[in-house]
Amino acid sequence: MPRSMENIALSLQLCKRSNDYSIPPLIQTLKEIKQEFSQQVFLNALEEGEIVGSVRAYLENGTVNIGRLMVSKQGIGTKV
Repeated sequence: MPRSMENIALSLQLCKRSNDYSIPPLIQTLKEIKQEFSQQVFLNALEEGEIVGSVRAYLENGTVNIGRLMVSKQGIGTKV
């Protein structure tokens, strides 16, 4: 199974366990994602040309806010 499909399957398992299917990766529209690209910094960790980790950040009132840290395998989070 491609890694992206594994990530979707894992997200769905977590949603089922918590009975909450409202997480942004499942309900966010393309328009909303494009808007976030214009307002936030997206950083990706690559391994052999494939995204294996990602994090988003934005500056608000002098504070950098970090969110949506995503990793595809163990050990990548510390590098991101």
